[in-house]
Amino acid sequence: ITIERLKREYGIELVIGAPQVKYKGITGKGEEINILNPTIWQDNFKEVLEPWANLKLIISQKYLGNVFELLKDTAGRHIESKPFSKERYLIEYKIPLREIIGNFYDNLLNITQGYASMTYTEIGYFKADLVKLEILINKEKEEAFSKIIPKSKAYDEARKLTKKLKEVLPAQLFNLAIQGKIGGKVIARETVSATRKDVTAPLYGGDITRKKKLLEKQKKSKSKLQAKARVNVPADVFLKVFGS
Repeated sequence: ITIERLKREYGIELVIGAPQVKYKGITGKGEEINILNPTIWQDNFKEVLEPWANLKLIISQKYLGNVFELLKDTAGRHIESKPFSKERYLIEYKIPLREIIGNFYDNLLNITQGYASMTYTEIGYFKADLVKLEILINKEKEEAFSKIIPKSKAYDEARKLTKKLKEVLPAQLFNLAIQGKIGGKVIARETVSATRKDVTAPLYGGDITRKKKLLEKQKKSKSKLQAKARVNVPADVFLKVFGS
């Protein structure tokens, strides 16, 4: 609602990005750099630290299985579980902050039908094995889609994001390549097929050679356009990607 009102009343196009935590990168000289967003990332960091939190959940006993299943997919570490009252349980975890700033709370409410409470306290920074995932659209880096993620999840995240972009990006007059890249290496790729125009439609029957020439000319034109074009990503694409 807020985005639509800003666009309609003030002509402001907001770009929606993924939530980020503050990481710390240690250079070879021992300098500490605050990584507030992926643009600050350096592939040659000697060490990377990420914030962890102490997470406490109070839930109904009948949803224990669902909640533990949700927590199993995180990098968190179980501390304890104990009765909080007659029908409720307290679950305590140590967990990377990045795991809970996104959709974690929404997912928690979904699997407990809204009967859950959550609190967390930051407990410090710890060493992490992280990489920067970059997204290229028509070979141009689209920094808004860049993410800092665990190295172990890089391939799955790249496949997931490129596939989602293929679904929501509008087709162009040329084949649109979407690539997921880490450290200069492409690890995932999808292609949005070009919109098709039948350039042979005006030809009723006739010489097949003429049709082939028209199709070849169209192919060359699309290749030139693809080489020069800069794809503008509509604002609603960001909302569809990060809102899902």
